Amino acid sequence: MNVGVGSAVVTKTINSTGNASVQLTSVTSSNALEFAIVGGTCTAGAYVNPTQSCTVQVQFTPAATGARSGQITIVSNGLGSPQSFAVSGTGQTGGAGTPALTMPSATNFGTVSVGASSSVVAKTISSTGTAAAQITTVTSSNPSEFAIVSRTCTDGATVNPGSSCTVSVQFSPAASGARNGQITVTSNGTGSPQSFAVSGTGQTVAGSPALSVPASANLGSSAVGVQTAGTQITINSTGTASATITSVLSSSASEFPIVGNTCGVVVAGSNCKVTVAFRPLAAGARNGSITVTSNAPGSPHTVSLSGTGTSVAPTANKVTVVEYFNAGFGHYFMTADTDEITGLDGGAYNFAFLRTNRAFNAWNGPTAGTVPVCRFFTTPGTFGTKSSHFYTANPDECEVLKSNPNWQYEKIAFYIAVPVGRHVPGRDDARLPDVQQRADQRPEPPVLDRLPHLPGLHDDEGLGGRGHRILFAAVRSAAFGNMSA
Repeated sequence: MNVGVGSAVVTKTINSTGNASVQLTSVTSSNALEFAIVGGTCTAGAYVNPTQSCTVQVQFTPAATGARSGQITIVSNGLGSPQSFAVSGTGQTGGAGTPALTMPSATNFGTVSVGASSSVVAKTISSTGTAAAQITTVTSSNPSEFAIVSRTCTDGATVNPGSSCTVSVQFSPAASGARNGQITVTSNGTGSPQSFAVSGTGQTVAGSPALSVPASANLGSSAVGVQTAGTQITINSTGTASATITSVLSSSASEFPIVGNTCGVVVAGSNCKVTVAFRPLAAGARNGSITVTSNAPGSPHTVSLSGTGTSVAPTANKVTVVEYFNAGFGHYFMTADTDEITGLDGGAYNFAFLRTNRAFNAWNGPTAGTVPVCRFFTTPGTFGTKSSHFYTANPDECEVLKSNPNWQYEKIAFYIAVPVGRHVPGRDDARLPDVQQRADQRPEPPVLDRLPHLPGLHDDEGLGGRGHRILFAAVRSAAFGNMSA
């Protein structure tokens, strides 16, 4: 690099390879004048979870000619701290030449329908100076509508005098009317940063709604009186305008209950899902239907439902659900999985999870009077360095979270009994003092206010209602706490 001229920013990745989170104390340069730390996510106080990483961004600006070097040092609570990596470069005298870039003229993409995309236009950036120009960055001021889809003017690229590089842009209007943006090029050339304008017009095209609804769905088999977790039926919006679904009704809510429904206004090209459970009232072939009413042609649409009731309930064993607590994250975790219990008791995750000595009984499969409990885990990085599990026995909530990018569905953790009146089936076998102790430790009201009541559960029903609700509230409290941290 020429003396006094900054290089392109180089990003270095630091990986966490242990089995516990690493906390960074400091990230420093031994030669900050020439090798400056200009950004990155490896900052003092940051946590890096196992298998995750952070970045350090360094820029070289030689203060003299010849070989230049330095060290980037990271201090943490990890093994081998402090740790370093070397940085180096060569300073040179710039000579008589001057780098310069010439931007292309403004580009108008014309009129494009909202939601559609224009053809890609390549714009040429020429090196018109007497010395090579080095590109640092190329950015769009409105990337959602004027996206840079490809470029040879890449970060760090050198464009020699008389040569050129290209930036390819595509217009995708998000709304009707005039739309504008700027493509900005930063370099070591005269007048940097430099920009050229991009513009276009969005046009709303009238369309008509249409729905593609499956003709039938087989919900499988289940023992008489045992409700399945549910089968998803996907309804596609295939028209050129949004379709509005006003109702989705079951012909037999007792045998084919609708336990999840994301349908409402369905944008053209997207879909919604209706989840139907099966709870046979008798053995043998069972039939029903759901009716979908909308503003689309052919409404109402009917989906034929079928299933088979079996007289013998599937085998389900009573299991113990063990509760753990991670003090570092403030994270509760519950499991009836023997492999998970053995691993955590044996020191998995560096003994970060310890038993709370609280447990309760559940089932490892569906049986009469039970519902499945869905288990979710936060998507890595969504909530920074924090993470949490989330449990719900509410089928609507389970289906909504499956499409939430902040949460990833893991599995059905176990099955719990549904209260009947004021009695919880199997409550005499449950470890009620432990559950009652958890129920007495009520989360703060703002958390409870966000929790939906399960059907038939009320605070005035004693342990039969409050115990179940607060048991899940305790786990939700930990999840909400991490989400807001």
